[in-house]
Amino acid sequence: MTLLQSRAKISWSLSQRKRIHNDPEKIATILNMPSQKATRQVHSFLGVSSWYRRFVPNFTELAHALYNLVKKGTKLKWNEEREEATKNLKEALAEARVLTYPDFEKTFLLQADATYCGLGAV
Repeated sequence: MTLLQSRAKISWSLSQRKRIHNDPEKIATILNMPSQKATRQVHSFLGVSSWYRRFVPNFTELAHALYNLVKKGTKLKWNEEREEATKNLKEALAEARVLTYPDFEKTFLLQADATYCGLGAV
């Protein structure tokens, strides 16, 4: 183990230029996950995907149909809407996004958004 590395192997990493990148190997694992056949698998998919929610704009909105599926007392009924939600979420995770920290020496705009199914800020 080397201390004080400029880049570490975790679900996301910080580059030397203070940019946050996702781990392509972990994203590939999510993309190769099969369709969910049980509520536990939906929980698992949402849990793993949530690690990367910072890289996906409107994550909660994209995953809304899946979150409704895992509510307590809901029986698993897989349909086109849920298949489409899974597909759209995987596509959004597959897009390479790089995040940076704000430069407080410059002016920037904070944009917040709230919907009936989620809350976010950029």
